[in-house]
Amino acid sequence: MTRKMILSFSLFFVFLFGCTRQQETDIWEFDDYSKQDLSTNDISYGLSSPHYRIHVSYSGTAHQLGGNLAVRFHNNLKEDLKEVYFNLWPNAEEFESGGIEIRQVMVDGKAADFTVKGTELRLSGIVIQKEQEATIEMEFVVTIPEEKGRFGWSERQISLGNWFPVLAVRDAKGWNTPPYFSGGESFYSVTSSFDVTFDLPEEIQVIAPGERTNEQKAAGRTSHRFQADNIRDFAAVFHTELQMTERKVGKVLVRLHYLEGEEEKAERMMAAAEQSLETYDRLIGPYAWEELDIVSVAFDPSFNGGMEYPQLVMINTPYRFDQEELEGTVMHEIAHQWFYAAVGNDPYQEPWLDESLATFVSLTTLYGTSDLEWEEAEECDMPVTSSVADFEREAPDCYEPTVYVAGAKMLGNMRAKLGEEVFQEGLETY
Repeated sequence: MTRKMILSFSLFFVFLFGCTRQQETDIWEFDDYSKQDLSTNDISYGLSSPHYRIHVSYSGTAHQLGGNLAVRFHNNLKEDLKEVYFNLWPNAEEFESGGIEIRQVMVDGKAADFTVKGTELRLSGIVIQKEQEATIEMEFVVTIPEEKGRFGWSERQISLGNWFPVLAVRDAKGWNTPPYFSGGESFYSVTSSFDVTFDLPEEIQVIAPGERTNEQKAAGRTSHRFQADNIRDFAAVFHTELQMTERKVGKVLVRLHYLEGEEEKAERMMAAAEQSLETYDRLIGPYAWEELDIVSVAFDPSFNGGMEYPQLVMINTPYRFDQEELEGTVMHEIAHQWFYAAVGNDPYQEPWLDESLATFVSLTTLYGTSDLEWEEAEECDMPVTSSVADFEREAPDCYEPTVYVAGAKMLGNMRAKLGEEVFQEGLETY
């Protein structure tokens, strides 16, 4: 294990359990690291407080979304910026029939130079002074690929995961523009607010996070406006045949969207959502928002389970064949509302910080125990703290058994060593 991996591992658990009983601290060796080494006080994540305003119109014949984006943000990085990066996930190589085209970019009303290289958009020839706000505007067209996945269209369904230009995070590593990883997530972003308007044919339903603040109809089309605060991403699902049921779980309104014929599965999914929210509230802390949408989607059979976005999760319902699979998938994706949506890690560099934790709390909730020794996984000689790049370079088949299963078992063992009270205090602190 490299020093960087040890530091990452130590930082996380010192933060979790640093204020707990002294006799427990001999589980790890921290002598090589000062308090300053393990402090997060000097780490800057930028750009801060982005507010996105997006207006797009959908063409069903071309399967395209075209429109404009404006994002206002604060330069909190203690230096003037001469370049800014965005991630363009629709340009990933696996979306052969899809992509995103950037047509014009303005910074504070002035034209900016820009280049697109794969999933990376670089703006240059600009100066954004430190501690100042700036607004970047651009016109763009997204071609949605014919895919049964988190980004794509098929039959009556359109899934919009990671579909618009997203400000890249700049941290101690620099600008984060990792490659797209279909086996996991590359989606690292700071907490933002969104004001998104979709102009759609009137027969299309839209499910999206936040509050639906306006709906206007004209000439066979409907304009849907959504406003959402304090979320890291903005995903949506378009459909023409979904039904909806809703239930209040504590202070959270859960809306479940499903197809005709899925009534029995819908009941089980809602029960799993209710159990998840109640259990996670006790185990980790309150759900951060007022609403949660769960959407039944028909992805490819090879797509494993579901996909999480803030306030919205997609469940590959047709291919969850038994009750345990279905309920476990719902619980796992809802757990990501805490680990990724609320606590934002870098899932390309440290995927375990969301996937291991989400797997642990969902399995604990599903089976009523944190003793997960019965969970079996392929033997892999990879540290749980490995990055996605490490797995792709050294052992691609080890990603899921290491990050999901071994990581969850590690946390179960840790809970047994620390005791439930201390471990829960750590989760709540994190």
